[in-house]
Amino acid sequence: MREKVNQDIGWITMAALQPMHGNAVYKLLIIDDSSHDRTLYRRLLERSDVPFRIYECASVSEGLAISRQEKMDCIILDYRLPDGDGIDFIKAWQDGEAERDAAIIMVTGQGNEQTAVDAMKLGALDYIAKNAILEGYFVQSILNAIERSQLKRQIHEHQKELEKSYTAFSDFAHTVSHDLKAPLRRIQQYSKLLEQEFGEKLGQDGSEYISRLSINALRLHRLVDDLLAYSRTMNMREEKCSIPLKKIVDDAIENLADLIKKNKASVVIKELPHATVYPARMRDLFQNLIGNALKYHGKNLPHIEITCDETLHHHLISIRDNGLGIDARYHQSIFKPFSRLHSQDEIEGSGLGLSICKKVIDMHGGKIWVESQDGEGSCFKITLPK
Repeated sequence: MREKVNQDIGWITMAALQPMHGNAVYKLLIIDDSSHDRTLYRRLLERSDVPFRIYECASVSEGLAISRQEKMDCIILDYRLPDGDGIDFIKAWQDGEAERDAAIIMVTGQGNEQTAVDAMKLGALDYIAKNAILEGYFVQSILNAIERSQLKRQIHEHQKELEKSYTAFSDFAHTVSHDLKAPLRRIQQYSKLLEQEFGEKLGQDGSEYISRLSINALRLHRLVDDLLAYSRTMNMREEKCSIPLKKIVDDAIENLADLIKKNKASVVIKELPHATVYPARMRDLFQNLIGNALKYHGKNLPHIEITCDETLHHHLISIRDNGLGIDARYHQSIFKPFSRLHSQDEIEGSGLGLSICKKVIDMHGGKIWVESQDGEGSCFKITLPK
């Protein structure tokens, strides 16, 4: 069946064969100034077992006009056209009002490897030389490109849904933290007032109860702060930039200055590279890892060394301490939220620090792990892609 769509735009035909891919009819636009090539493509498609609704035109301008009128599943694009080339079409198509979900396949007898690279960078999903078009290969390439395009669209939609969920979670966490912190401050304030004004009347047991009340209110306050930090990591709104990692580590150390002084700790930083990272998130990571080394130092005065080794594709950063160490049984579980190896009475903490570190490294496309033995210190290692 063939019917004229527009006097100035082109023709439409449909291969009315039994579908192999469900009941879907794929809309396909052929942009080629050679009527012989368009006829060849149409015949190859009509002989397939897949239903295609085929649109044809011979120029960039006609192709853009059709793609604005109809949402295409695939565009077969010749590189050489009377009013431009395939690269011009892709740029105009992406900047215009047309639906941008179509899978683009560049077809040419005159292009080269650089043309293929340029087309792929702009969003084309395949590149076929005209002398390589064989019936099965051609049709299968189209189907593969359509499937990849649909998968990309689904991934994009899932990402948008995830972003909405993260935003909702972050908003919820901020609201809850605000609502919790006010009564927590009141509990802490009235606990101090009770101790100051009625401590003698309450006796030893009463003073002990007030002390426990204050300690647990402080713990809950810290837990709320850590939950906020965790939600900020999940709902990150920050641009990546190239920055000296030493500057980030210095900022983290400055935030921990009081704790470092209190524990008489030494922090040695060897040469660190520039890296393309989310600066605030990486500061959170170093602050958590250095903070843990200060908390879990045992009987030794804390000594922390931060170094970097280079591999072909990654920066390999090590944060080594001389603390309590971690039994090999727990090397994986410590990165899970709320995972703790010590009770609150032994060492304060919410169990969220290392899970925040893992989230930060995940968003950078790197890895984090620990090398440690019980009683022999720990070495946390992270990779950052170059």
